[in-house]
Amino acid sequence: MPYARPTLTQLRQQAVQDVVNGGIPGVVALLRFSVLYVLCMVLAGLAWLHYGYIDWVSLQSVPWTAEDEFLAGWAALKNVFLKPATAASGPVSFTASGTSIIPAGTSITLTGGYVATTTADSVTANGTTVANATMTTTGAAGNLPAGTIATLSSPVPGIQTSGVVTTSWTGGADIEDQTSFRSRMIAAYQAGGTNGKVADYIGWATDVPGVTRAWVTPNGFGAGTVVLYMFGPGIWWCIIFT
Repeated sequence: MPYARPTLTQLRQQAVQDVVNGGIPGVVALLRFSVLYVLCMVLAGLAWLHYGYIDWVSLQSVPWTAEDEFLAGWAALKNVFLKPATAASGPVSFTASGTSIIPAGTSITLTGGYVATTTADSVTANGTTVANATMTTTGAAGNLPAGTIATLSSPVPGIQTSGVVTTSWTGGADIEDQTSFRSRMIAAYQAGGTNGKVADYIGWATDVPGVTRAWVTPNGFGAGTVVLYMFGPGIWWCIIFT
């Protein structure tokens, strides 16, 4: 059962009663503004904070209520680790003259104040150059929709400064929240060992940053096959194991 923390009122009453029952000559009751009464209130408040710390320690002592680094410690015992934030990426196009390209490492500013960097030289054809870029910061906010305005941070010869995101960017994910992390950890404790059962495939899939849900279809493509479906913001994957 959960730890029962005494209330501040209970501790105040207990402190006053201890003084009254302490056998101090002439003390049968305490006036509200007496020195002894004030000391009782102060000591009760101090004890209440001590009990609060014990209450917090009791929550960290079991995996299903642990938080932060204590939750991470419990999860690590089952090889479950917090999924880090990831950066979004995608294509962006600019009008180009001739065979001009945007070199890898070029900085691009996008609507909303986001900054991305090209990961490779752009490909130019028919007056348009397309470059793949990755956000310099992580998080789901980087999953920009198609049509987002992009601007070269520094001019590139033969390339118009203003461009556009051609296809929605994907892959950006925030750091995993405590609820999701705890759910994966508890599932690992419940599953026991890993030997290729359905729960194992789901666990392996949801360990991937950005993946929030997964389904498994045993023998989905014939005997001896396993079909794994993975879903998350900007993610829809189907993997077939044989």
